[in-house]
Amino acid sequence: MLTVRCLTTLEEFSNLRESWRDLLATSELKTTFLTWEWLYSWWQTFGGDHALQLITVWRGEQLAGIAPLMLTQKNKWGLKLRLLTNIAYHDPDISGFIVANGDDEALGALCRAIRQKSKEWQVFELAETPAAQIIRILQLGCFSKSDYFIRIENNLHLYIPIETDWETYFGSQSKNLKQGTKRKLGRIEKEGKKLDFRRYTGTNVTPKNLEDIFSINQYGNFPETYQTQKQREFHYQLLEKMREPGYMDISFLDLDEMPIAFRYGFTFHGCYEDWRLGFDSRYSDYSPGTLLLYYLMRDNFQRGLSGIDLLRGLEEYKRRWIVQERNYLHLYILHRKDLITSLLLIWAPKVKDRLLSLLMGVKNAFGKAR
Repeated sequence: MLTVRCLTTLEEFSNLRESWRDLLATSELKTTFLTWEWLYSWWQTFGGDHALQLITVWRGEQLAGIAPLMLTQKNKWGLKLRLLTNIAYHDPDISGFIVANGDDEALGALCRAIRQKSKEWQVFELAETPAAQIIRILQLGCFSKSDYFIRIENNLHLYIPIETDWETYFGSQSKNLKQGTKRKLGRIEKEGKKLDFRRYTGTNVTPKNLEDIFSINQYGNFPETYQTQKQREFHYQLLEKMREPGYMDISFLDLDEMPIAFRYGFTFHGCYEDWRLGFDSRYSDYSPGTLLLYYLMRDNFQRGLSGIDLLRGLEEYKRRWIVQERNYLHLYILHRKDLITSLLLIWAPKVKDRLLSLLMGVKNAFGKAR
């Protein structure tokens, strides 16, 4: 028999650590972004303006399901909407519900609990969730089309399965990628400069590694990313909580012993998740980001990992490599009776898309006429 408990305090969140880890190990959705360590660190740092809604399902005394959610407000065209959404909202690259692989009974219990709380929210939003899980959620029938509007946005993530050795994989890449990498490395060697790749994982990651990231990023494309005390505190919290399980994975590229690029990610259940990157723009002529990715890719293959998850975003540097596409969905569920919210989040985007399509059609027709 299943029972549902909604946990709302930091103490209750803290007490879930071990059972959370055990359940996640049995889930098909294995990602660092759904670990207790990642979400608890975010909540400790940024949770003050939101209300915790950890919906849990229990089979006896055994944890069988977790919907890591929060109640918050979303401003839309001057209106404040009550939003029930995944903890950290858009910050994690992957979200979703945690249930044992194939346990639709627990998944259904989580969905029914969300529906029963429907008076507390105007919008239920689940971002960056694997398409297979969203499809199963909708197939369970807890959110009928007669009572709710449902909107879905599709997002692609890029992934590299490691199924062969590095020499075979790199040899299969485009001529431009292979020759470009060789040319960049040759230039540095010709100039007599020293290039070093450093990687720190698990208990070997230190606060100094984070400080090097902050320092490099000051000269990067997004210097504001780690500037506030709260932003930095979040990463120190991650380091503290991930030291024992060993998830954190940070790499650097040094030029003449000066760190000029970093990649900041995690290794979880044998897969490397490539979360954040940056480079010192003063050294951009040497393509430090491109070269660091090359070294990191090679090292992942040589370590025998199962795959490299490049996560969300279809940046050109990812597309240079042979990758697989994975479908992730952004789910919105709204009450049909709430016409204003439905207008803002369902119909307004449709009208916008239609207008853009018409404008493009007119532009193309005008171009051909000329």
